[in-house]
This record gives sequence, structure tokens and C-alpha cells, in this order.
Amino acid sequence: MATQPFLQNPGVLLISACAVAAFYNIYVLCISDGLLMYLFDASLQEPRKFPDTDVTMLLTFTGIKPVDYHLNNLITFWTPIIFRTDKALNLFTSYFMVQWFVIFALILLESRRQGNKGKYVGRYVNLVDSSGLTLSDLCHSFILFGSVVQMGGLGPIAPAYFILHLLTSPTASADLLRGWTDSVSLSASDIEVLPWSVTFGFIVPTIAWLLPTPSVISGSTMHVFQAIWQPFPVYMTIIQSQAKRLQPSGDKKGSTGSSVSSAYLPAISQVYQIIIALSALIHIPTILLLLLPPGVFAPFSAKLAEWATLSLVDVLVPPFPSLSWKMQSLAEGVHVFLLWDFYMTAVSSLIWAVALLHTAYLVNKEGIPWAAVGTKLVLWTAIGGPFAAATVILWERDTLLSRKIKA
Repeated sequence: MATQPFLQNPGVLLISACAVAAFYNIYVLCISDGLLMYLFDASLQEPRKFPDTDVTMLLTFTGIKPVDYHLNNLITFWTPIIFRTDKALNLFTSYFMVQWFVIFALILLESRRQGNKGKYVGRYVNLVDSSGLTLSDLCHSFILFGSVVQMGGLGPIAPAYFILHLLTSPTASADLLRGWTDSVSLSASDIEVLPWSVTFGFIVPTIAWLLPTPSVISGSTMHVFQAIWQPFPVYMTIIQSQAKRLQPSGDKKGSTGSSVSSAYLPAISQVYQIIIALSALIHIPTILLLLLPPGVFAPFSAKLAEWATLSLVDVLVPPFPSLSWKMQSLAEGVHVFLLWDFYMTAVSSLIWAVALLHTAYLVNKEGIPWAAVGTKLVLWTAIGGPFAAATVILWERDTLLSRKIKA
């Protein structure tokens, strides 16, 4: 059920503009700047090696040729990160991976809300806990969402999710929330399991393939770890769904009782606090590294001092998105791709969060304080990055709706 007709939903219109910009800045530019052709040429190399290295790639993982071919293309994309050939890209990757964790945690969290279970948006993001899984359920699962992100980048796919969510989710509809405010809550078991599903489904596999090569792990081991990492949404889904089944049976049916509802806000607040803290713990050091002189870090770490020679422009500012711009190396092409991936997701996630906050104010029959919200967005983006700011806005939304839940 749509919350509003498409053309009458400002949030959807703004995110649609982000989706168009993402399509151009990511898909069109990766063709014009030479990145896509580079990856294609690398796939034809015999014997196939990691670009600019003597390390031979493993060509068989699953025994299914199309799957193995695609896995190797994905791994080729990550080559300059794996072998740490570019300082600016290495620093940005460390930053981006944490931010990536934050947005995936928020999307997984949203999919587990009571109102989204069994709905289109819930199936799109999460493999729902139900028997008799249909083809439709599979086509709209978190597994498919994550797979599409891995193939096409988060920047163009995340806006599509946000649009679907605003148009189809009961948790994004003021009219539906007035009659079923508890639909925005999560079961206690979902909240308890979420940190574990993200830690073991995403963080641990990510750390494994980012271990230094060849000083810590061999090239072949890294290759296997990178291939294992690719389907991390599958791990997150399995852990979230199966670990929840191990919770006490009294909680499996959800948080619709008043006693659970009254405990919802403190529980979800702890999750939000962890997400914001993790985002800030990578955002603040990264910005300080790029703003302070290398001499500040030299007494503590030669590596930090080396990174401090970079500027904000080197690490966080993409070149002007012109069709005439050409990458000079694979590392540069990957860096620009990931920069636009990050910014397109960041902008659309902020619009999505504000749209949901606006809905919460409508439910409470209050006007949204736009100046205060804008100030909060700027402040928290400076402190923890854009995804921390989106988390703060979603937290405020839950706080507003908890008034209705308690009532």
C-alpha cells in the first residue's frame, strides 16, 4: 500500500533525483572513465592475475562458471585495496567500510519492524520468518538486495530501497501509524540479535579479507577470504533469522504487548548509540588525520604520519563528474567509484530519515521543527558522518512514536 501517490511524496521525489544522479555518477562514469573496460580486459588475461601483481587468481570457487566469473571480476575491482597500492584509497576504504556497516545495520533494522514483516519492503530487505516461502518472497529478500548491491554498488540500489520503503511500508505512512503505532517497534529478540548478525555476518568477514597481504596472509588465502566476504548479506540474514529462533518462545511472536512496547525505546536506543559511536570512531580520526600536520602523529605511528600527508581533497572529494575525465590507474577508478557510491547513499539516506521523522510528527499532529532538524543534521554529520546523522534522526522518530506506543 502506498503511503502517498508518487508525485505527492517530496521525499520520494528527492530520493529519485539521487537515484538518477547515482546512475550517472556511478554507472555512466565508470564506462566513460575506463574502469569498466579495464575490468573487462583483466577478465580476458591468461593466466589471470591480480592487476599489476604476479599473484595468480583462483578461477574456481563454486564450480558454476558464471558465478565464478563474476566473483573474480568483483575481486579484481578490490585489487588496489587488497594490495594497498594507493594511500588515499586505503584510508577511504577503512572509513567507508565502517560507514557501510552502519547503513546496512539501519536497513536490516528497518526490515525487522513489526509493520514490515510480510510486507513488500520487508521481503525486499529480509528473508522473512515464515513457512512456505514463495518466489515473490525470494525475489524481495535481503539476500537479493545484498547481491544486487555487490554487483551494482550501494549508491544506486539504496535509493531504490528508500523509495520502495516510503511508498509501501506501513511504518512510513502517517495514516496507518495512527491506527497501528506499534508497527514501528521491533521484538526484543530482533534487537538482541542484531549486533551479532552484523558482527559475524559483516564485520568479521570484512576484517578477514583486509588482513595485510602477503605479510599476514598469502595472496591465495586473501582471495578465498574475499570471495567468502562477497555474500555477507546471506550471513547477516541467516544469523538474524536463525538466532532469533533460539530466543525464548515468549518473544518470538513480536513486541505487540504493552510491557514489551514500554521496554522498546530503551532497548532500541542502546542499538542506536552503538551505531552512532562506531560511525564517530572512524569519522573523527579520519578527519583529524586529514586536517592536522603529519608531525602530530609521527611520535605515535609512522603509518599515521604517512596518511596525514594526504588532504581532504585527496581522500574525500571526487573529481568533477565530467565524461571527459579518465582514470590514470585502477586504484583511482575504484576510489572515484566508491566516493560516489558513498555520497549518493549518504544523501538519499538523510532524505529518507527526515521523511520518516516528518511522518512521526504528523502522527503526533505536530509541525516538524525544520531549523532544529537541519541544525542536528549538520552537527551530527560533522561529529559522526552522514550515516550517524541519519541514525540520530531515526532515533528521534522512534522517540516520537513511542509516545503513541505507550499511550
